[in-house]
Amino acid sequence: MGKKISQLTIATTPFEGEELFAMVEDSSTVAAPLSTFQTFLSGQDHIASPRKNNSFWCDQTFRGAISGQGAMTIGEHATQTNSGTFTTIGGGTGNTVTCHCAVIAGGLANTITGNTGAVGGGRGNTAGAGLIATVAGGCGNTASGGCSIVGGGLSNTASATNSSVLGGESNTARVVHAAVVGGCVNCAAQSFSFIGAGHSNKTTGAATTIGGGHSNQATAEGSSVVGGISSCAIGKVSFVGGGSCNCVTGLSAFVGGGQLNKATGDGSAIAGGSTNTTSGSATFIGGGQGNTASAKNAFVGGGCANTAGGTCAALVGGCGNSADGEMSFTGGGKSNGSYGAKFSVIVGGESNQATGTCSFVGGGSSHVASGNGSTIGGGINSTASGACAFIGGGEDHTASVGSYATIAGGCDNTASEAGATIGGGVSNTASETCATVVGGKSNQTTNKDAFVGGGNTNLASGCWSAVAGGCKNTAGCHGDFVGAGCCNTACATYGCNVIAGGMLNTLTTNASGAFLGAGVNNCSQGAGSFLGGGTENKIAADCSLGGGHVLVGGRNNCVSGQNASLIGGIDNCAKGNYSVLGGGENNDATGAHGVVVGGCNNNADDIYNFIGGGIGNCIEDGDHSIVVGGFSNCLNGAGSFIGGGCGNIAMGACVFVGGGKANTASTPWSIVGGGCQNCENGACLNIVVGGSANCLWGTSESSNIGGGRTNRVYNANFSTLAGGCNNVLSAHCGFIGGGKNNHLKHADSAIVTSGLTSVSACMLHTFSLFLSNIPTTDPGTHGVVWRDGTDLKVSV
Repeated sequence: MGKKISQLTIATTPFEGEELFAMVEDSSTVAAPLSTFQTFLSGQDHIASPRKNNSFWCDQTFRGAISGQGAMTIGEHATQTNSGTFTTIGGGTGNTVTCHCAVIAGGLANTITGNTGAVGGGRGNTAGAGLIATVAGGCGNTASGGCSIVGGGLSNTASATNSSVLGGESNTARVVHAAVVGGCVNCAAQSFSFIGAGHSNKTTGAATTIGGGHSNQATAEGSSVVGGISSCAIGKVSFVGGGSCNCVTGLSAFVGGGQLNKATGDGSAIAGGSTNTTSGSATFIGGGQGNTASAKNAFVGGGCANTAGGTCAALVGGCGNSADGEMSFTGGGKSNGSYGAKFSVIVGGESNQATGTCSFVGGGSSHVASGNGSTIGGGINSTASGACAFIGGGEDHTASVGSYATIAGGCDNTASEAGATIGGGVSNTASETCATVVGGKSNQTTNKDAFVGGGNTNLASGCWSAVAGGCKNTAGCHGDFVGAGCCNTACATYGCNVIAGGMLNTLTTNASGAFLGAGVNNCSQGAGSFLGGGTENKIAADCSLGGGHVLVGGRNNCVSGQNASLIGGIDNCAKGNYSVLGGGENNDATGAHGVVVGGCNNNADDIYNFIGGGIGNCIEDGDHSIVVGGFSNCLNGAGSFIGGGCGNIAMGACVFVGGGKANTASTPWSIVGGGCQNCENGACLNIVVGGSANCLWGTSESSNIGGGRTNRVYNANFSTLAGGCNNVLSAHCGFIGGGKNNHLKHADSAIVTSGLTSVSACMLHTFSLFLSNIPTTDPGTHGVVWRDGTDLKVSV
């Protein structure tokens, strides 16, 4: 049972002072003041005292086995070895000091062999031959380098100058200024290297650092491993933050963490992830798995199995992507790749390729942008192989061959020449320079600057041609235009034609600058022609004759004359140059400058003729003639006229038939005014005003029939038959005033009654004569009748 010092018996040694200490006196422990111990020591020659300078020159033993000669040993003398000078063993057992100015504070079986070494305690520790080596404690530790230190732990070694092991187990600092803080089986094997903790870590490069972890190595100058497992920093000034099985071999390369990452390029960095590799200088991988940055300044943000193989290439994420072109970019997605193209960009999507310089793919799937400066915004399975080609979106597009080909969207579209453009739609093709298809389905532009707006299966195959819309329309020559409709074709030799709409309309052969408005199955071949519409109308003309043809509408009409015009109707034909046909049915304007206004079955042949209307009227062999109307009238003389009626015939030059029925005027400058079945067939300048079945024929000239029925004038010049019935005038300058059954045979005679036959020339024939206001004196003028009473006389 222990006692406090104050409970002990007071010693007999003189007592001075208040402070007590325990002292053995006469085989018993007593209490004594400190001043007693101080007085005792001051009287001894070989004991250090505060009041005098004393040295230990020989062994001197105090109770408690304190001894020394140039050294101080505290503890059991038989087990301690203190053979050095100015050395101290403070306690413990089995300790050994064999050098100068060394200190072992205590412990078991510790050893100092180097001058000024120190061991604080512990067991089996050694401060070796190095000057000022220190082991603070622990077990089996060795500090053998100059100024080396082992702080504690088990079996640690600091074997080089200024090396340090602060603790842990089986750690080694074997080169100058190497340091190990703790851990197990760590080795700092190069100058200025450092290991903080962990297990089986090793630094073999100068100024390297391992913070901790397991089986890490820092082998190159200035390299560092902060922690993790089985990582190595092999490149100079390289760095591994942590993780597992990471390796840094490039100069100043970096791995932040993760596992199985390799930074082999100088200045490259991997932030984390798994099985990533930076083999190019100044490359970076942020994370992910199986990523590779193999070219200078390449960047991979993360993702899986991505590759940045181009100088300054950047790949943000995704899986199986590549950015192999110089300064190329891939944002994300899956299986996208730039494959060696400079400045190419893929934002995302799947299985996209940007293989042209400055090419771009925004997203979507299975795209290829192989042309320099080409762009694909999105969609599926499109190819932009032309320089600066553009595909906005959609599916299965191709923008190829020429520069600046563009497809905005849709499906299965192809723009295959420079400047070709497709807005959208399905299966459209723009295959020539600056050709354009806005939309629709299966449309094609196959020549320079051609245009299709929309619709289905339209074709613009001529330079500068255009199809606005519709179905199966074709603009086949330069400058041709089809507005809409179905199965319309403008494909003439000379071009610049227009079809506004309709169905099955055609501008072919010699058409140039022609216009076809609408309708069904119309055809124009004329240069500068106009066909408004209708059905089965046709303009057929030789381009060498010029153009200017006009056909407004109707059905089955035809214009073939130069600058001819046809307004409408059915089965009409304007064949003459500059002819005009207004309408009606089955009319023909076959002469140049001829006009048929309307009607049915009318025909204006020869030049400058006019038919106003009616049915079956005909001008066959005369120019500048007119048939105003009527039925079955026929004109066969130049400058002649038929006003109307039925079955009238004008056969001479400058003949006039006003109207009526079945009248005939056959000689130049003759006139039949009207009536029925009248006939003028004399020499010239004859007139039949009207009546029925009157006839003027033979050599008659400048003769007239006013009217009546079945009157005849033949071989009579300057004669007049005013009217009546069945009268005959066959003498020159004759006159029949009317009546019936008269026959004037003598020249310069007249008949003014009925049933007479002339008997003499220059005679008035009549049955009765009424005279009024007759002179009653001879007037003296030859041939004047005067009255002498009841007698009539003639002045001579």
